Amino acid sequence: REMLRNFHVKAQPRQRHGPNSPSEFVDALKTTERPPAMLELVTTLRVSLTNRAVSWLRDFGSQGGLDTIMCLLKECQYVESSVHNRLEHECVRCLKAFMNNKHGLSQVR
Repeated sequence: REMLRNFHVKAQPRQRHGPNSPSEFVDALKTTERPPAMLELVTTLRVSLTNRAVSWLRDFGSQGGLDTIMCLLKECQYVESSVHNRLEHECVRCLKAFMNNKHGLSQVR
């Protein structure tokens, strides 16, 4: 019984912290100021862009998400630091994930 109870506790899904919906991501991208926090946010966004349904990507793009990523990418070009270099790399990976379907690709054109 003890083993089953411990397994059940460990098997419960962890609570998600941070943005979940496309609009929450766009708002967080616009308001996060610290580069390490922004890097974590953009990494989480990339995973969402890779794993979510196309409808989620469509909503993200229609709410200004693509423009926000592009602005962030431009800002990274003017700051020379290891965090900003990694952030720039994650932004490019987000763009790749966004364009990995017909809808995302058409929105970039």
